[in-house]
Amino acid sequence: MRLEITLNTKSRMFSIPINYNYPLSLEFKRIFANSANDFSYWMYPDVCRFAEFKSAKLFTFSKIMNPKLKIDNYYISGHGESKVILSAPVDDEFVESFIKAFIGTRRILLNNRVSGNEFFISNVRVIPDPEFDFKEKYIMLAPTTISKINLLGGHKNIHFLRVSDNDIENALAFNLRKKFKSIYSFDYEGALDIKLDQEYIRTRGGAESVSKLITIKEGQYDELRIKGFICPISITADPIMQKVAYDCGLGERNTLGMGMIDKIKYNQ
Repeated sequence: MRLEITLNTKSRMFSIPINYNYPLSLEFKRIFANSANDFSYWMYPDVCRFAEFKSAKLFTFSKIMNPKLKIDNYYISGHGESKVILSAPVDDEFVESFIKAFIGTRRILLNNRVSGNEFFISNVRVIPDPEFDFKEKYIMLAPTTISKINLLGGHKNIHFLRVSDNDIENALAFNLRKKFKSIYSFDYEGALDIKLDQEYIRTRGGAESVSKLITIKEGQYDELRIKGFICPISITADPIMQKVAYDCGLGERNTLGMGMIDKIKYNQ
């Protein structure tokens, strides 16, 4: 399921934090928690009563899309209508409940200590699922991140993989297999091959040129800086696995707006 959410403000201009992923994620979770619909399984998946709901925490969302955005050092300014896409592995029978949750909320607040704005949800539209083939190519609508834990001096250290790391594609595939099992409760036994577009990376200037740094809980004691990347990617897998990648996003920290992809023509 994908929903295109249209946002507007009362004033002509708006300003939001450049690191808006965390506050936007909190707003989505607030909408689910406060909705008249039973979305408690989104917030507390370990205590849900129904097995089919255990994958609901796998939602992700795109960057805020507005052709008039201007990026400064600490904030993003813009004017006019903005859009964000929410994606989740939700059956068709629950789509109407999600639409009602957003329409009933109306308000989204994106702020930090430096800047912020209140947005109003003016429209929610369902984006029909595409058809998937065995080999597909995708663009990223948000940075993707994948990491591993290293032990340094007896302490755990998070190492965010870069597109130049040899094991990054296998790590993305392993993560996607875990998402599949979380949804279907059995292992995916088919072929799965993930390839980053190395030609794109090369022509853009290498690993650093496609890297993105996102700060979570900016200015707080537990601030976390996440290293991700944006580049085209191809996936060879059964259509059912292609849809898992499309619905849930690639890599980790998807509920913070990481890893969202969109299908493009393979020869594009």
